Amino acid sequence: MASILSLPDELLLGILANLQFTSSGSLYNVLFSCTRLHHIAKPLLYQHVCFSETYFDPDSPLFKFSSQSLPMLLTNSFRLITSLHNNHLPDKYKPVCDMLSSAIKLRTFSLRLTSYNMLDSEGNLIDHAPTPFSAGAVDRFINALPHTLSNLDIDTAGMQAVGDFPHLCHSISELIPHLRILRLRIRRYCMDLMRRLTPQNPSRLEAATIHLDGNTDGRKPWFHRAIDCSGDHAIRSGRGWFRTPYLSTSKLARGFRQLYMEGALPHLSNFLLVDDGRGSIRVPGSHDYFRVHNICTNTTLTFPANLYGSTCTGYEMIGNAPPREIFTNVYWLRDLDGKQLKGDSEEVANFLEGTLGWKIMGNGSCLPPPSGQASVLEYCPDLSCLSVLHREVDNMEKILRPALSELWIREETIGKDLIRATKSEGVEDDAFMRESLPSGWEYYRAFLENDWCVRRV
Repeated sequence: MASILSLPDELLLGILANLQFTSSGSLYNVLFSCTRLHHIAKPLLYQHVCFSETYFDPDSPLFKFSSQSLPMLLTNSFRLITSLHNNHLPDKYKPVCDMLSSAIKLRTFSLRLTSYNMLDSEGNLIDHAPTPFSAGAVDRFINALPHTLSNLDIDTAGMQAVGDFPHLCHSISELIPHLRILRLRIRRYCMDLMRRLTPQNPSRLEAATIHLDGNTDGRKPWFHRAIDCSGDHAIRSGRGWFRTPYLSTSKLARGFRQLYMEGALPHLSNFLLVDDGRGSIRVPGSHDYFRVHNICTNTTLTFPANLYGSTCTGYEMIGNAPPREIFTNVYWLRDLDGKQLKGDSEEVANFLEGTLGWKIMGNGSCLPPPSGQASVLEYCPDLSCLSVLHREVDNMEKILRPALSELWIREETIGKDLIRATKSEGVEDDAFMRESLPSGWEYYRAFLENDWCVRRV
């Protein structure tokens, strides 16, 4: 039987490249197995790089990596998972920014901020992040990116920047004309994000996904995530101070749609504006929702949602106190076919991105859909990201948000589903997500209770 070493280098390179999608340890093992495989696999080790860094110390692996010459010659994608403390001096980021600006083969950059302390399975601190983060630091990284960049991913995990300025849209807009794939999940947006684009100066964008993700704590109004910072439009409040006016999601979507129709985005085949909203306890049968505005197809897909429960995703360290569990919300959704699904916020985000989602490699690197493939992909949500939820009356007491258990009770009473995901024409749909009662039924409030019940007319 022939040995794997009998294969030519070209075939071995293709085989070893598949190890990047398993675990980084597999590729390391190959590096130290023999001289020939070490020579072939070493460039792959630098091709897709991911670092999790908190304090930006000179002795950290990230700084040692940035001081080498190989990253500037071999690195194709770079992902940084960090917290960007507001108390960091700007000089702390300079070595990394210098490395990024001189990386002549860099095509993909992914920045992910973390919002709390995280421990690994052995209890070691691997990440820490206060809230808010330094927007100036994010701005420095964006401005350091080379013109070779084709794919950009910035995810601030819904955290608030200090003062929300400098406004990141202005810096990102400088890169838009050169990008092919864009993914953003930041707190504030405005139309200046596309200010460099005109029919005379079009973009090369093939796919874009923008999450309006400023309401993860549930305390801020959902419509405060798009702002109008063009011109002098400050609004004077009753207390005498000025603020920038907010834009509705539909107005932001309409602005992007107009750019697309004018020919400023000729190569674009998928442009998703992902939004979420809340129902009102004063409106019977209204529910929270996740909404996907597809700018290119001029359609809107809306999924009813409710808070279902919570799950532990890590541990928080506060001083010398014992580690405290960190919980993330788990959501219930219903699709177009009436199937009930559940998942945490990250799983829901991946579900909504669907076929346009970025893939996580074995070493933590984050890669977009291949260039060229993104332009022909037909968007659809990825059901594999969520778990199927089997409704059981016994589980109702475990549900955090009573709106879901109330819905199930109403559906049990009537004998049919009252709400499903909807698909509508246009990108300006921002109405409440409401149940549809069959004829002959009406809502009423039970005596001395807040629950909405149903009865025959």
